Amino acid sequence: AIGDAVVEQDDKSLKADEIIARYDPSSNGRDLTDVSATGTVVFIDGDSIARGAKLDYRILDETYDLSGPRAVVTNPRGILTATGSITYDASDITNKQVIAIGAASYTDDNGRVVEGERVVAFLDEEGAIQSINAEGKAKVVTPKGIVATANRLDYVAATDHADLFGDVEIIDRNNIMRGARAEVEFNKEISRLLSDNTGKRVTGVINP
Repeated sequence: AIGDAVVEQDDKSLKADEIIARYDPSSNGRDLTDVSATGTVVFIDGDSIARGAKLDYRILDETYDLSGPRAVVTNPRGILTATGSITYDASDITNKQVIAIGAASYTDDNGRVVEGERVVAFLDEEGAIQSINAEGKAKVVTPKGIVATANRLDYVAATDHADLFGDVEIIDRNNIMRGARAEVEFNKEISRLLSDNTGKRVTGVINP
């Protein structure tokens, strides 16, 4: 289908400049197996909306690959963006994953921001985020403006807690702290800078 193409099924709809749908000729109803869409792609899946330049959707395991240059997935719980690609993998219903590559950024509905060159979010069956891993220029920003950067970070939603590793820097207003490892408690707006076994010192500039 070329030109304002549309595919709809249940609570899912896909719109794009061009759509190619493939089906299983051996099935009784010639069931669709996968769909590819290019050019101003808009994919709506329940309360989630994915936008990008190209999308490949595998129907059986409800998995899709969304390509940029600006790939965006939004839902009531937050917004995920990437300059490269976003992959949504629901093949394991109890451990869904969303993988964003290329200047990836996730902002939740409370204003927390997690960034990295590669961001992986793990979801529960309802689609709520359980944890997020970020690596490569990883950054976390609290709703009150505390900024923490590192080589890698792990965030756990249940405890509202993030662990940061490697070249950590925390900026809290005029205060700057640096070290090898850190912990951030979002709900309490508390940051802890820690040393590791390398012997590298923890440093800081504290202003009253």
